[in-house]
Formats: sequence, C-alpha cells, structure tokens
Amino acid sequence: MASSMAFAVMLLSVTTVLSVPIQMDWGVNPDLVNFHPIQQGTEHIKLMVVMVGDSIDLECQVAFATHPVSEIRWKINGDPEIKPEKPIMRTKTGDVFLEDHLKIDKITEEMDGSTVSCEYAGGQNDSSDWNAYSGRVEAVLRVFRLTIEVSEIVCDTCEGDVKLVFKENRAGTRNVEKRIKDKIIEVTALKHDDVSVNNFEYTVTLPVDTIKDNDAILARLPTFIINETVTDTWPCNCESPSGPDWWILVLAIIVMIIAAACCVLYYIKNSSSDKQDEIIQQGDRKRLPTPDWERKRVSRSGSYFSLPAQTWGRTREYSIARWNSLPTQELG
Repeated sequence: MASSMAFAVMLLSVTTVLSVPIQMDWGVNPDLVNFHPIQQGTEHIKLMVVMVGDSIDLECQVAFATHPVSEIRWKINGDPEIKPEKPIMRTKTGDVFLEDHLKIDKITEEMDGSTVSCEYAGGQNDSSDWNAYSGRVEAVLRVFRLTIEVSEIVCDTCEGDVKLVFKENRAGTRNVEKRIKDKIIEVTALKHDDVSVNNFEYTVTLPVDTIKDNDAILARLPTFIINETVTDTWPCNCESPSGPDWWILVLAIIVMIIAAACCVLYYIKNSSSDKQDEIIQQGDRKRLPTPDWERKRVSRSGSYFSLPAQTWGRTREYSIARWNSLPTQELG
C-alpha cells in the first residue's frame, strides 16, 4: 500500500514537471520598451513610445496553449476591442502557439497614458467573466506631440532654421528617452548629438525649406507656432521658383544662342565673299575662285568676253597662257 502511494506521488510529480504553463508576451516591436528600473509585478507591462499621427501594430503571442483553444481578447483602457481578424494558430508536438494583432491608426495626443492589453485563459472559452483570464500582457502608450516654432523673420524671408519640439505630458524614463531620440532621428535624418533635452522636451532645428514638403514630419500632425499664434497648417508662403518663370529663362537662353549662331554664320559668309573678291582682284594668287565663278575681261574691240573658272589652271602663268589661247565669245 505504501509503495502504491509513493508511485502515485511520483507520477503526479512527473506530470507536474512535464506540464508547461501558458506563456504570453509581445511580439518584437522597437517602440515597446521596459520600465527602468523594472518594478516587481510589472514584468508583463511595457511602455510603447509613439508620436501623434503614428499607426501601430501590436502583436500578442501565446505559447504552450492546449486544445480547446480559447479566444484572445483585446482591451483598451479596460474596454473590449472587437476585431474581425482571427488569430494565427500553429501546433508543435501537441502544444498550440497563437499569434494575434491589433492595429491602431492615427495615434492622438489624448491617447497618452492609455493601456492596451491582450488576454488569454486556456479552456475558458465559454466564460463570460473576463476577469477570469489569467494570461495577460499590457502596453502603456507614451505619446509625444510635435510643435514647430517659426519666427516671423524666417517665415517672411523663407530663410533660416525652425525649431522642432517633441514633448510628452509626463516625465520619461531612460528607456523612453532613448527610444524617442531614435524616433526623432528616423523622422529628421539628424544625429543623436543634434537632439537637445530640456525639461522632458526633445528639440532639434531644421532649415525652413525642408519642412513644408517633408512627409515624415507632416505625418506627425505638427502644431505650428508663429508669434504666439497657433495653427495646424503651414504658416509661411515659401514657394520655389518653378513653373513658367523657369521656362521664360530657358527660352531666353535659347534665343540668345540662336542669335549668336546667326551672327557667326553671317560673319563667315561675308568673310568668304570678301576673300573671293580679293582673289579675283589679285592676279598673282595661286589659288583661283570657286568653279561657279566666271571671269570677265575686255577684248581689243571693247566687247565683253567670259571664261568659266574651271578652265583656269592652278598657276597664274598657266591661266594667262590658257586665257590667251582660247577663242573669245562675245556676251550679249
């Protein structure tokens, strides 16, 4: 009897060791950071560093679940969040692994401090008491808003720098500060040393002409401040010299080039004509005029005669001899 009891206790112990409890965790997300320092009882809670205008995708993972599989339930500030998508289920050596996602579009400033939770309880799918869910992970949103400060001079001249200030309504921890700096670098393409911190405000400067069409910055739905006037739209009228003005400049350059080319051609043509006239007038030139020219002379009787230039020789002596030996033809 005693041996039977000992075997039963040993079997129960082995069964207990082999059974693995349900484990829950968040999927990999750089915006999820731990408390610093981690406090007892907050191991399942993470801080999620976001900016106004961000869209987030939270991944909830459940490991070592068993059949029948229960429902994964999401809550925002304790209120159920219904979503149509079903979890992804994988089975390995009898254990069930679940993965579910919750997407939130366009984070607002009012969501700062909100808690998003993912809950699961194996074998309690028909339970109406949501508090009975034993597996749970949470994410607390730390929302930073962007304010862009523009001076009146910079706005009027469209030259100079503007100040970008990222701020949250509460003090940040070391992990939060590191992550928000990384996000600022991603948005502005600056370096960590360019980010200054003062009273939980994270400030950088950028040239004014890089703001108006910067989608990465405008997606954060910034608030603009100029002379203590607050607006949600770009306050400056900085237009680059594009459009018809450029076409006028290009057209003017083309006209100038064409005019210069015409002047060069006219000069070359006149120089060629003057050169040919000079060749005709100077009988001692070795080279003769072009073939389409005709030379005219006066005979003893006073009549005009012509001789095509192609009948001339290459030298003056040959040309004169050839000229005198040919019969003359009177021109009418």
